[in-house]
Amino acid sequence: MKYFVISSVIIGMIIFSFNISYSFASCIENEDWSDAPCMDNFPINRAEFQRDWAPYYDYKGSELMESKYVEMQQAINDGTFNKWKNNRENSNVYYYYLSIGDVTNQQPDRFVFDDEIEKHFSFPFYFVITLASIFVIIIIVIAVTFMSKRKK
Repeated sequence: MKYFVISSVIIGMIIFSFNISYSFASCIENEDWSDAPCMDNFPINRAEFQRDWAPYYDYKGSELMESKYVEMQQAINDGTFNKWKNNRENSNVYYYYLSIGDVTNQQPDRFVFDDEIEKHFSFPFYFVITLASIFVIIIIVIAVTFMSKRKK
């Protein structure tokens, strides 16, 4: 019985992990722009994202934003985008230009818009979840069978 309880807890934790929402720590204090929107869970509504990031351009000014845009394009072309984006100001610049569509999503595994969700969670994702669920059920059946035979 002790093994059954332990197995049940482990299996429950595995099944529960499939239902966890993705979220990230991007909503921590933004030193560069205190009014930065918090878009920490996805899918993200594209219209809201665009509306919330629109004031950033005026806040920083056109000269800085245009120079940062050139830097960002260079980093994308050089393959050093992730390193470039580690700076909070650069990250904000990226989100602004992503919001208006001037740059493509450089982080599709971390940043998903609501109109792109089919690309990320389509048949293969649900297929894997289904196979994992079947695997867990088989393990439960084997564990229960093994434990019941062991008691006899």
